[in-house]
Amino acid sequence: MKLAVIVDACSVGKAGASLLAAPLGRACVLNRVLERCARVPGIGALICVMPNDAQFDALADEAEHCDALVVRGDGDALALCADAASQAGADFVIRVKADQPFFDPDLCARVLNLLHDADADYSCNDLPASWPDGLDCEIFAARLLHWADALADHPEQRAKVTAWMRGNSDLKKACLTGPGDSFAAMRWALDWPEDLAFAQAVFAEMGERAASVSAAEIASFCMRRPDVPALNAQRNNAVRLKAKARADIETPPMSMGAVG
Repeated sequence: MKLAVIVDACSVGKAGASLLAAPLGRACVLNRVLERCARVPGIGALICVMPNDAQFDALADEAEHCDALVVRGDGDALALCADAASQAGADFVIRVKADQPFFDPDLCARVLNLLHDADADYSCNDLPASWPDGLDCEIFAARLLHWADALADHPEQRAKVTAWMRGNSDLKKACLTGPGDSFAAMRWALDWPEDLAFAQAVFAEMGERAASVSAAEIASFCMRRPDVPALNAQRNNAVRLKAKARADIETPPMSMGAVG
């Protein structure tokens, strides 16, 4: 069984390229994401997909420097991810957005275990959202990605890579439930300049340790220093928190300390 992590830079949009290239300590945001994804236990391929746009040329070089297979194209995100899985010969895929510099590989490993333990077709940790925004990951068999590419015909299903899977009632979906409450409202993903200010503040305080510390340690820091998460609090994604879609199987809530 070959497990591939696909780091999706298509979903950040052209405007997001500058954020992915922004510095976090001694490396850029994309580098930090790829380094964390490379530490997921058992992965056989690290892939980064991105548009064929000049704004992403330097990011493609950065991804190759991180030993990632770079797959670029002019089509939609779904088709590009399916092509990437084929090129890597993947049996199972972990999809992570490229704007998640605090992605936690140990939390991802738990989502992977849930896929197998629940005998699910698809597993994630955001149906419903209960972890900080920026820890999201989703895992599924590569064949589902190819089915989605063949069968998804709505523009939104093409643009949002797993929309077809998440909306398909015939698929068994499982969710690793997080602590919820104030933790679910935290923003650790980088979509806005304020998000970058938050991430840079974490690195300014922790130094290079911030590149590898657990989600639990970052959460603990945010609780001790409420001025730091306040930097991007106004960008909290209310739609994400109010979404009504739920997985067929939801685990009991985990504490942040459980992934420390």
